[in-house]
Amino acid sequence: MDWKSRLRDASFKGHPIKWLSQEGQAGRRLAEHEFPQRDRPWVEDMGRMVRPFTFTAVCSGDGWLEELNQLLAVIESPGSGELVHPLFGRMTVSARPARWAMSLDAGGRVDVQLEFVETGDLLFPVPLKETVSQVRAARAELLGHSQSLLEKAMGFVSDGRVKADAVMGLVDGHVRSVVGVADGIRSVFGGVQQMVAEVLSSPVTGIAKLLRVFELSRQQFQGQSDLTKWGARQAQVIRQLRSRSSAVLGRSNQSSAGRVAGVLLKTMTVAATMSAADALSELPARRVGRGDAPVAEDIRAVRNAMQAALWDMASDETRFCATPAIGALPLSTVSALQPLSHAAGQSYLELARALGAHLAAVESVSLRLETITPATVLPALVLAYQEHGNAMLADEMVSRNAIRHPLFVPIQPLQVAHE
Repeated sequence: MDWKSRLRDASFKGHPIKWLSQEGQAGRRLAEHEFPQRDRPWVEDMGRMVRPFTFTAVCSGDGWLEELNQLLAVIESPGSGELVHPLFGRMTVSARPARWAMSLDAGGRVDVQLEFVETGDLLFPVPLKETVSQVRAARAELLGHSQSLLEKAMGFVSDGRVKADAVMGLVDGHVRSVVGVADGIRSVFGGVQQMVAEVLSSPVTGIAKLLRVFELSRQQFQGQSDLTKWGARQAQVIRQLRSRSSAVLGRSNQSSAGRVAGVLLKTMTVAATMSAADALSELPARRVGRGDAPVAEDIRAVRNAMQAALWDMASDETRFCATPAIGALPLSTVSALQPLSHAAGQSYLELARALGAHLAAVESVSLRLETITPATVLPALVLAYQEHGNAMLADEMVSRNAIRHPLFVPIQPLQVAHE
């Protein structure tokens, strides 16, 4: 192995640093006391000096300006962060002001002088914002508004004359194509026909039982790291149910059974959203263990997916009364549904804000991803311990990189989670 292959890829707060040279200092802090008529000072040892780490970084190529802006944004972001040093590995540092310089002779290249200093532990605890209660309060508010809207909408569109068989034929095809929903309906209700009959008779009770449908799909995912995988899949389920409901309600010549099917699919979307908010609020916003912890990149993906789904749902709620299937109802009916629809839309926006804040707090204490290439074939337990001193991260490494056998990790670039 040559000396260059032993260098780690440099980064700060996850942003890569393309460096040309690096330097640092080490030693002791000394106070030199000089006295009259004494040729030698008295030197007082004040402890180890703060270690600075200096890089000459470069932004070049076609995207040099974007690289420069991104690097400066990371340097100017508040708080300390993780520096991956090419020689010394991971450490927590703070960034000192950076200097950049550009010359016309350099031809599209900017040199940036970066300096970091070690960050010590806080002497006093810092209070963390409590985010779980905000998610649960927003969820409860959304559930109340949605139940009122769906109960009244179901009463208007069914009009007591719609039979469950007609609605079941319209709903069954949509439900079968959504991952994990059909099996949950059979376990909780006994089948799609029984679900339709129960929701028609009591929408509020139907939503409560639909929550159990999505809770069953969650049971196969155990632990915090698996919960993020379920959250990503649940965001996809919400999008699928939403698109099917919108397609059914988007037909102007829709029958009464079709309107009921559209509202029923909308009810299932609400239940999927409630279940996702419940589960994701259980992710702790502080580190509680070493082995079973989510990865920051996974949390960020779930947060973006859930917020996008909730924003789309909020937009749908504000336009619910304008959909062709609902807009074709009598004006008095539409007028009665409008305030409930508006309140539900605002609740979706509040839940998106609260859930986004909670997942951002979870992301800040989650594991990070690093790309490594093992020098030899090793067992996953040994490699995880060698790289990060924590063999409990081996299972996550095997799963993320689709390693065929945990005793034989191949020599290839691997994404590895670390603290």
